[in-house]
Amino acid sequence: MPPRDEQDFEVKRQQIIDGALQVFASKGFEKATNKDIAAAAGIGSPG
Repeated sequence: MPPRDEQDFEVKRQQIIDGALQVFASKGFEKATNKDIAAAAGIGSPG
């Protein structure tokens, strides 16, 4: 079983990927922002 930090990283990574796919599907790649992706992923936005 991987260490807890590694599991948390993988969960967060998958949330970001899923959020990005949702935003890209609705807005398109060119109009997607990090803030949009973070909101769709349910995480804090960068910066």
